[in-house]
Amino acid sequence: MDTVLLPYYTNTFLPSLLHPNADSRYQDFSYTYQLALDSPTLMNAASACASMILAVSHGSQSGQEQAMRFYSKAVSTMRGGLESGEFDGSEDWLLGAVIALCLFEVRRSSLDCYLGPVYFVIICMLHVLILIPAARIVVLTRFLEWPVHTLPQ
Repeated sequence: MDTVLLPYYTNTFLPSLLHPNADSRYQDFSYTYQLALDSPTLMNAASACASMILAVSHGSQSGQEQAMRFYSKAVSTMRGGLESGEFDGSEDWLLGAVIALCLFEVRRSSLDCYLGPVYFVIICMLHVLILIPAARIVVLTRFLEWPVHTLPQ
């Protein structure tokens, strides 16, 4: 597991998504940090997100390729676990991984466009996942049907 990128993800990136005047208690991502330490899938998803952000900001092609490897590992593990019944879709670490992978997809585009509508969709999806646990498996299954991006050969 790559624990080097996790502090950047939980201490810098996630808090940067919050409104500047948000209450400080919403900037505590220690639970996400602990979940990632216990879940290789969430660790890979968080590492993919953090690695892509850092790579794009520094213009590093090799960093972007590493981010795609983390991403592929996370999606592969999630897909396998859901197909085999290893987990049922109600796990907190799984929700955290889906959030990280959604954010990864938003950020990896590196387009300087207004992403407000995309964040709105992600927030709506999170409300569905949190408020209606039975819907988690449906949303996760639909998410995992999206094509997995591959590294250039």
